[in-house]
Amino acid sequence: MIKLTDFGVGTFRVTSPSLMEQRKGVVLVIEDDYGIREAIREFLEMEGFRVVVACNGKEGIELLSEIQSPCLIILDFFMPVMDGSEFLQELQSRPQFQQNKVFSIPIALLSAAMPNSSAIAAAKPLVSAYLKKPVDLEGFLNTVKQYCVGEDAA
Repeated sequence: MIKLTDFGVGTFRVTSPSLMEQRKGVVLVIEDDYGIREAIREFLEMEGFRVVVACNGKEGIELLSEIQSPCLIILDFFMPVMDGSEFLQELQSRPQFQQNKVFSIPIALLSAAMPNSSAIAAAKPLVSAYLKKPVDLEGFLNTVKQYCVGEDAA
């Protein structure tokens, strides 16, 4: 159960005591909307996760080359510069990602509107979960915990 604790002046802290005691990994969030990106970052950090953020797919690709393998990539589908579909295509086309097991990193697709069926079909082999905006915090956290909490989380 997620509990929102009021600290006054509209500031809330999200706490999940049993989760705080478990080992957590790094989450890569790729989202172009600053407000959504920062809200996700703050929410996950309050839950004890380490978070790296990118504002588009191109920046996400660059970060994947620099950081240790995240336990989960949260990927917005509709973005400028490089959208989610282009990001997934780029992952598949780069040999260095095939060598360092990037394909084993689960990807949660985040979108207000679901992409068309051909885009879904192309993404399906790489996408582990679909998250709809606006985000249901409990469902969102459960998805992140599914991939990032436990003995194998980095």
